[in-house]
Amino acid sequence: MPLELPPLLTGLPMIDLPMEGIEGHLLQSDNVQGVFFRAKAGVFFPEHRHEVQWGVILEGEFEITIDGMTTRYGKGDTYFIPEGVLHSGRYRTDALSFDVFGGRDKFRKK
Repeated sequence: MPLELPPLLTGLPMIDLPMEGIEGHLLQSDNVQGVFFRAKAGVFFPEHRHEVQWGVILEGEFEITIDGMTTRYGKGDTYFIPEGVLHSGRYRTDALSFDVFGGRDKFRKK
């Protein structure tokens, strides 16, 4: 993956993801998880729902379908997914993003 995160972030614990072409580094608090993602173009998240999510694209492009509406996001764009709303997503290019998830149990450390 050509896009790189700085050592300050790659030194964070990696999360266990069941798919190829994406990795995440975890920031954990008592009630939220923040994840720095590095993904290859084409990585797809099938439709799902969970607690609230906010994200920002650091590099590249990400397309998200939230409650039936599809939007393409690029560098500097932010998105918000309310708790329980169906959504799916696809990285259109190699990309870096940062996402914050409500709750502390969405991801587990590797």
